[in-house]
Amino acid sequence: MADEPLKGLTGAILATEGFGQVELTEPRKALDEARARTEVVSPKADRVRGWKFTDWGDEIRVDSQARRYPCLQSRNDPVVQCRRWAASCRLTP
Repeated sequence: MADEPLKGLTGAILATEGFGQVELTEPRKALDEARARTEVVSPKADRVRGWKFTDWGDEIRVDSQARRYPCLQSRNDPVVQCRRWAASCRLTP
């Protein structure tokens, strides 16, 4: 269907404490409108808090911990590794 181009697909949104709030919420909104399923993946469990301009923003629920995905495992900075390997991860267990 033309109005549901991403229906049935899952996208990972990689985030950690202090993520840019609008940088998560706006793409997620667009994916939701395109009928894609989204999962917030983070090194942290439960929730991560965003950064909104000059102060802390909202807390977002974490759907999956990064440790579930071997492609996100690294001794280095997990954010850098997430950017590098995000395309190789599959969210379907």
